[in-house]
Amino acid sequence: MYFRAVRQGNDAVLEWATAMEERNAGFEVQVSEDGFSFRKLAFVPTQNGNTVLKQVYRYTDRENGKRGTRYYRLKQVDEEGAFEYFTTKALNYGEVNSYSLQAYPNPFEGEVSMELHADQDGQLNVQVLDAMGRPVLTKQFTVSRGHSAEKLQLQQSLARGVYFVRTEMNGEVSNFKLLKK
Repeated sequence: MYFRAVRQGNDAVLEWATAMEERNAGFEVQVSEDGFSFRKLAFVPTQNGNTVLKQVYRYTDRENGKRGTRYYRLKQVDEEGAFEYFTTKALNYGEVNSYSLQAYPNPFEGEVSMELHADQDGQLNVQVLDAMGRPVLTKQFTVSRGHSAEKLQLQQSLARGVYFVRTEMNGEVSNFKLLKK
């Protein structure tokens, strides 16, 4: 009936519906960076392989490293292995021109989410310091070029107040403050 692709932050939410299904095994969700060479992201099994009722399916692409235009398509596979491709949808994630980082929520309670935009692959080194400059957390993440999302788990027992975060990737350093509730 339809196939939709909607960007939600760094993720792509794909939704499609069938009017009826006959001997359907499921759907292979595929992705491409150039619109020609596709690879499998996931397989979504049928909800009911033989039905005349509308079936709605949903898949969220949470891969890190998205950039530029990403193309999505569905490969419907039946029980005998025969398949058919359906409409291709495109989502634009924009080009990444520099290393930048956003952290939220701020103020935080225990967990901090970070959204990173990097112009190349690398190691992100993160150090959280208390107001006296003492490290309370040191972490390393492998980051892909494009958009990535990571989480910092900070101890609930940390005292309320200001914390300083120092990040470094490929020689570039960034600093910002976080407030503990």
